[in-house]
Amino acid sequence: MSYTRMLKYWPFLVLNLLFAFGIPVVVKMSHVATLANVLGILFLVNGLFSIYLGLYIKRRGAFKVMLLVWPILFAIAVWFGLEPSLYGYAFAAMYFVIESLAFFVGQQNDLDYEEQIPIDEGYHSLK
Repeated sequence: MSYTRMLKYWPFLVLNLLFAFGIPVVVKMSHVATLANVLGILFLVNGLFSIYLGLYIKRRGAFKVMLLVWPILFAIAVWFGLEPSLYGYAFAAMYFVIESLAFFVGQQNDLDYEEQIPIDEGYHSLK
């Protein structure tokens, strides 16, 4: 993916970094109870964020590889110790599954863009 194309998705990257590193640091500093952290933040907030990202990537027509960014960044945060590794890696895998489901569900009715006529430079007659 080229650098200029990646800059097009800077809000996506900033949100991923915020949710992967910012929120765990704030939770760790505020000493939130483990149960509230797991159920409230890791499961509910980050799960909804995964759904949002899957729909965002689908709507923007981004590369499917971008589905891996959020779970990998979260796994790196777990590796740095911002979340317990006991269940942190399982949550990273769950985020990938949720994000993929949000991305792929309903695509059987989408138009097949590969077989359409490109009109980037205007309509030209077909030979």
